[in-house]
Amino acid sequence: MFESIVRIFGSDLPSLPRASLTRREQLWLLDARDHDPLLRTRRAGMVAARARLLAGLFLALTPVWMLVEYLTLPRSLWLAVGIARLGIIVPFLAMLWALRARARHRRVVIIALFALFAVPAVFYVWTMKILGAGSGTGVAQAVVATHTFFPLLLVAGLGLFPLTVTESLALSLPIFLARGWVLWQVLAPGNVYALLGALWFLLLVAAAGALAAGSQLALLIALLRQSIRDPLTGAFSRASGEELLALETTIAQRGDKPFALAFIDLDRFKDVNDRHGHDAGDRVLAAAAASIAGSLRTTDALLRWGGEEFVVLMPNTDCVQAMIGLERLRVRGFGLRPDGQRQTASIGVAERLADGRVDAAKLVELADRRMYEAKRAGRDRLIGCRPPAGDRQPRS
Repeated sequence: MFESIVRIFGSDLPSLPRASLTRREQLWLLDARDHDPLLRTRRAGMVAARARLLAGLFLALTPVWMLVEYLTLPRSLWLAVGIARLGIIVPFLAMLWALRARARHRRVVIIALFALFAVPAVFYVWTMKILGAGSGTGVAQAVVATHTFFPLLLVAGLGLFPLTVTESLALSLPIFLARGWVLWQVLAPGNVYALLGALWFLLLVAAAGALAAGSQLALLIALLRQSIRDPLTGAFSRASGEELLALETTIAQRGDKPFALAFIDLDRFKDVNDRHGHDAGDRVLAAAAASIAGSLRTTDALLRWGGEEFVVLMPNTDCVQAMIGLERLRVRGFGLRPDGQRQTASIGVAERLADGRVDAAKLVELADRRMYEAKRAGRDRLIGCRPPAGDRQPRS
């Protein structure tokens, strides 16, 4: 349902992919905790770039607004508001430094994004308390009035970022609190109807900003899927898979956590292409990928490494857990060949802790070598850091 609303909102974008988001991808529009690592990284980079732009723009306009207020406001008010403006320069400079130094670190980006909305909300409360409901006349009154529209500008700014519904709500909350406090305490003390009317209008603008943010996120998800997925199997492509492998390895190294990798090669796949044609081979590949993907957890990732080779990434999975899960997959099989026979595969497994805290390249090399050992041992085998219980004889 949310995707339909987003598509209506962004239907004028010619580059918007027409393929519907999957159920899992639709849930990504609500909350970011289950996002794929590649989506997290790409989105963090996009958010960081736009947050830097806005923070830099705010800092650049600060002296301009101080000059305008100097020419229009009484000196006492100008000095008080000027101190407030100078007071928020420090957090904005810190935000710019953090976003430049750690632009792809998700937690840093989220904190900086929250500060981008929360700090101006505090500034709005501060300045409205100084300026009051009707400071000055003529041009001075017009300058003061611009501050009252600050919350509307902030919630409309949500649409500049690819955000989930949860994030839009969290970023809007301090703005609503600031607007409500200023109305109740400064602009219209005790006037319930003025408060409700102003908050209702702010809610409408915030909803439009949140829809725009959701539209951007949906577009990013769809475009990312097209650019990083193999169109035949739906698995991650080799290029995006290598990027994902590097990310997962880095995460595992930081926390010194287990990380397993499986190298899967379909047995006698060349015979399928030679005897039945490449169309039949494509169907076997798609069926094998579907079988593998159906056995994975949401945290695992399937990569098409090339031809009939697949790689499975299993974060936070030790050797024993990986071997047990992959043995179940081997026994289950990888779909059927065109002649109705069961498609088998040879599997090699490596795990960074069991194999001596190796890096990503060494992990792939170990798993690849063990896969070839399984081929030489007769195919339809699983060879890794520990033999699976009850390993059966391979099929010929």
